Amino acid sequence: MTFDIPLYVALIIGLTEVFKRMGLTARFLPVVAMLLGLLCSYLGNVGGSSVANLFVGVAMGLSGCGLFDVAKTTIVGK
Repeated sequence: MTFDIPLYVALIIGLTEVFKRMGLTARFLPVVAMLLGLLCSYLGNVGGSSVANLFVGVAMGLSGCGLFDVAKTTIVGK
C-alpha cells in the first residue's frame, strides 16, 4: 500500500473545511466529503477497478468526516 490514501483523506478534510468557511451548512458537509472522496478515488485510481474506486472513495470521504469530528471533540472538547 502506498501513502496516497492518507494524503487524500487529509486533502478531503482540508477541502471540506474550505467549503464550511465559504458558508456551506454543516448538514451538507458529509455529502461534500463523500463527493470529494469519490473524485480523489477516481482521479487517483486508488482502488484499481470502478467498483473498488467507488467503495474506496466513499470510505475516504467518510473517514475524512469522522477523523475531523474525533479530532475536534478530543482537542476542542465540543
